[in-house]
Amino acid sequence: MASDYNAKLIVELYATDNAENATRISDEMVAIGDPIFPRQIYEAYKKFQKTSVSHYFVSDLTNFKTSDATEILKEIAHTNVRSADIFMMVKYLTDIKYFDPEIVARIKSLFEKEINSGEVDEHTIEEHFAYLEQSGEGKDRLKSLLQICFEDDRQTIDARRMALKKLLKLDAKEYIN
Repeated sequence: MASDYNAKLIVELYATDNAENATRISDEMVAIGDPIFPRQIYEAYKKFQKTSVSHYFVSDLTNFKTSDATEILKEIAHTNVRSADIFMMVKYLTDIKYFDPEIVARIKSLFEKEINSGEVDEHTIEEHFAYLEQSGEGKDRLKSLLQICFEDDRQTIDARRMALKKLLKLDAKEYIN
């Protein structure tokens, strides 16, 4: 019975041309959690990759802790140009300790862009910092970016608080003085 329902979902996902309907189906697949679903979600991702909802599929894929999902997300990371899609997988890439130099450079670039925009949020700081720190990214560059964020009046108080927290983690003695 469950396999019939799963097959029905797969058929629906392949048949729909509506991105919002596809994200709803993908979310349902995540709730069910069948390890067969990552490939189907990836196909939907490719179909709707150039839409404003592609990052929903990436987010759904991060819920699957399988080697198949991991390989798919690595592939997306290497071929994708949309920053929203990369943002959705930073924590996952940190968790699996995937620090390919090309991806590290891409995430660092996105982090710099977010900080310089004056609109970074505390979750982005936390996730990107964790990824870059674990990747071995230079401590001085991270400190510089966090300091820019902390001193930027355009940033929210929560973002500035998180930047200070990470600065203290990197070098408490310097910032306490």
